[in-house]
Amino acid sequence: MSEQRCSCCARPLRRKLVLGTAAALGGGLAAGLARAQNDLLSPFAPVKPKPSAAGSPIAASPAGQAPAGSSAPPSRGGVSFPISEPRNMAEQTVSAIASLCRRATELAAQLDKLKAEIAALRGKRAELIAFMEAEMEDYRNGLFCSGCNRTKRDILSKGDTFPHPGQKIIAPTPEQIARKEAELQRPIDQATADLNKHGKDVDAIDAIKRDAQDQVGYGVLLWEASVGYERVLILRDTKKRLDKLLAEQQQIQKTLDELRSKEFATKQAGELRLLEEERRMWLDVQRKRAQAMQQERANLQQESAAADRVRVDEQMRLVEVVGNSKVGLYVAPNLSGRSPTLDAQSLGVRFRLGKLLARSEVRTGVVHDILPSVERFVLTYKQNGI
Repeated sequence: MSEQRCSCCARPLRRKLVLGTAAALGGGLAAGLARAQNDLLSPFAPVKPKPSAAGSPIAASPAGQAPAGSSAPPSRGGVSFPISEPRNMAEQTVSAIASLCRRATELAAQLDKLKAEIAALRGKRAELIAFMEAEMEDYRNGLFCSGCNRTKRDILSKGDTFPHPGQKIIAPTPEQIARKEAELQRPIDQATADLNKHGKDVDAIDAIKRDAQDQVGYGVLLWEASVGYERVLILRDTKKRLDKLLAEQQQIQKTLDELRSKEFATKQAGELRLLEEERRMWLDVQRKRAQAMQQERANLQQESAAADRVRVDEQMRLVEVVGNSKVGLYVAPNLSGRSPTLDAQSLGVRFRLGKLLARSEVRTGVVHDILPSVERFVLTYKQNGI
């Protein structure tokens, strides 16, 4: 009887032969083969490498993990986030830090301008006060021209004679003194008001700039937590796949051992031939599983190398944008990430993803709440990153 072959590839259809052999050899082996067929991938189809997400060096999330944005509560020992979640958080954090640094540089420029204006206003105010004191001294001493109602000091400063020809020196009335004093006091009061306003502006802008500095610090902590979580999930996902393949290998080896025992025990040539055929099939499956494990390890190396390159690029960008800004910090982000055993604040839970205090919030002393998305991410890392 000719051997049946597959209609698409002309490969011998050994599955029917194997299952038929198992049935002929008894229910125990048949049950074992049935379990193996359910647990294992097809022996005629090699395991395909896990595809990577488009545009990302990180592999797609494995089956059974919660989708991005899932509200499923985290549980120790299980991954609540897909691998893309810490990558997204890292990228979002880097972008927010860059924005904060630009804003801090703008605020520093505003502070420099205000401080220069304050220095000029103080000088102007001092001059106005000195002028007023000199003018009022002339008024009170009666050094006043009867013709033009100007003081001796003012007339002489213009190069004229005091008093003017045909005029005499008179003492001003109390009303004239009061009017002159009010006239000279007005620009002093305006300069004082401008100084007070500028001082409040400086305090507000300085508080916002300090908030930017604090936020950049928290942002670096959150980035380190993100890359640490990313590393954990890559390793954990690969281990899960390798453990599955190892379990399959162990089941295959158990089946091969059972077949060898039956080969030694059988007395019938036909039965021995069928057992040998079946054992060769399982050896083929075993070989493919070994290849799949090698491929998984290669995938892990590729994924880890690609992820490391992205992290290095982000690290260099953070050092550059912070160093070139006026935020007033020196940062050295850790590529290895931060341990999930640290407290939430040390993992950057207070980072507000680029949001700074507003002027009104500075005046009222408002303290921003922790962002729910950041808090959830950090707590999930603490619970599942170990």
